[in-house]
Amino acid sequence: MENKNTGRDLKQWHFDKGEQFDETIFNDLIHGLNTQMKMLPKAGLIAIIVWGFIFAVSQLCSSFIGGVIGHTMALILIFTSILSFPISMNIALGKANKIIRFSMTKLGINNNDIAVARKHLKNGTYAWQPKN
Repeated sequence: MENKNTGRDLKQWHFDKGEQFDETIFNDLIHGLNTQMKMLPKAGLIAIIVWGFIFAVSQLCSSFIGGVIGHTMALILIFTSILSFPISMNIALGKANKIIRFSMTKLGINNNDIAVARKHLKNGTYAWQPKN
C-alpha cells in the first residue's frame, strides 16, 4: 500500500525559509491543512448536493414551463449550478481556508512553496538540514 504524505507530515525543514518560521504560526498552518483534508469529502458532498438540486430545478423549469422562457431559465440554472460547485466548496472549507491563508501570509510563503515542500516530503529530502 502506498504511503500517503499529509499536511501533518510537513516539517519546517521541508520549506526553503523554514528556519525563519514562527513555530506557533507554522503549527496553525499544519492544523489548517489537516482540517481542510478532513473536511474535503464532506464539502464535496455538500457541493454535489447543491449542484444536483439546482440541476433538478432547471430540468423542472424546462419540462413544466417549457417554451423559450422555460428553456432559458433552465440554461441560466445550469450555468448557476456550474458556478455553485466552487462556491459551495469555499463556503464549506471557509474556516480552514482562512487559517491557511493567514498562516501563509504571516510565514511569507505561497502555494508554490507548499508544493516544493510536499515534493521534499515525498522524496525524503530537506530544503535545509535541521539542527539537533
